[in-house]
Amino acid sequence: MGPWYRFFSLLGVFVGCLVSCKKDNQDSVASRQLVGVWVDVDHVSDTLVFYKGDHGVLMFDNSMSFRSHPDPEAVRVAYTWQVNLSEDGIRIAPTDPGFEIELSGSTAHPFTWLEEGKKFELPGIAFRYWMSCNNCLVRYQKIR
Repeated sequence: MGPWYRFFSLLGVFVGCLVSCKKDNQDSVASRQLVGVWVDVDHVSDTLVFYKGDHGVLMFDNSMSFRSHPDPEAVRVAYTWQVNLSEDGIRIAPTDPGFEIELSGSTAHPFTWLEEGKKFELPGIAFRYWMSCNNCLVRYQKIR
């Protein structure tokens, strides 16, 4: 094994580290601050569960709407969302490829930390498309 083999081996390891670190940094804010269980401050029976998925951060809307469905497991994927939190807001897109309703997953919705890492607010319509109030803000508090 010559010097070129070692050089390209080290180069491969270096590039691999850079690529993996870049992906970690992209999800770092959402992973560190959103991952966990959050309760709706005004409707304590509604919770959001953020967790790390294969392709980033996912959010499960464990709301009364989900739990009161006659067959909740059949609609679970419709209550699971891909989440991307950035400086310009939060993007929430359905994970169900057959989801007929076009949501603005490419549009950032306002997201405000009320207490960073502990409490936030966002428009309910960001992922609850059935809400009739476009300007209603929903507040969540982290419980674990």
